[in-house]
Amino acid sequence: MIQGLDHGLPWTANTTAWFVGIPVAFIALCGLFKQLNAFPGVARRGTDLNVIMAFEIVAGFCVVWVALAGCYLFFNINNNGIYAQLDSGDNRVYNSHDFVQDQLAIPMMFFQGWNLLLCFIISDLRDITMIIHHFLVTILAYMGCFPYIHLEASFFFGVAELTNIPLTIIDVFKYLPGLKKNYPAVNEAMRSIFAVLFIILRLIMWPLQCWNFWMSSGVLIAKHFQLSAMEATLTQFLSYKITVMPHSIFAVMFFVIANLMLTALQFYWGITIFGFLFVKKDKGDGKTVKKE
Repeated sequence: MIQGLDHGLPWTANTTAWFVGIPVAFIALCGLFKQLNAFPGVARRGTDLNVIMAFEIVAGFCVVWVALAGCYLFFNINNNGIYAQLDSGDNRVYNSHDFVQDQLAIPMMFFQGWNLLLCFIISDLRDITMIIHHFLVTILAYMGCFPYIHLEASFFFGVAELTNIPLTIIDVFKYLPGLKKNYPAVNEAMRSIFAVLFIILRLIMWPLQCWNFWMSSGVLIAKHFQLSAMEATLTQFLSYKITVMPHSIFAVMFFVIANLMLTALQFYWGITIFGFLFVKKDKGDGKTVKKE
């Protein structure tokens, strides 16, 4: 095993619930919708709409769960104090809390892992950028259980997922043209809300939230490779000290590389978002927006 990642995933009742619950709910909804012929027809690449709608419901539940959990921490709802606890003392990169593990990291790991699997099974969900995204986030969530970067998880695994709530509704409208025709105002409202949230959370707040992560990761890398000058320089940009060696340099390096790739993806997708706001869309456009 890789040093620092050799003590296994915490297999609790919560872990089992997410591991089993996501695929069981999806398969059960597929069977139910097929029996009822609830959503006749196929999507653009030939996938049964009953399958697509089962995916949208399960995905919608998951993104609402992690988004609310992240907001609960990040905005200190009900004065829970968890974020302040994580954001205290030295060595904050290794501060941890069971709430982050159980309500953010584990749900995100199995949700993104299931999405990754479905990308290879369901043609209408297959997209190279989403495959990269799902793979990276699955591994990041797994490594976060050891524990690592729980403070940052409240935003990246939680608050940022607020964008995917209106996006789920947008996808439903795109797959069901009749719904879009009957409720055009709702469709346009969701598109606008999604675009504004994406710009605020993923194009503005995302890189700002990355700053401490980049600096602290740089300090850990410098400590590992005994680069004292680099460590001293980067430490000046932090409001706290890091006095421990990295538990796993592999995890630190993977997190940095994955974060840079995911940040690039945000801005790549952001180009499309500006189109939502400033370019009038062709009403006949049946292109489906993908969920993260």
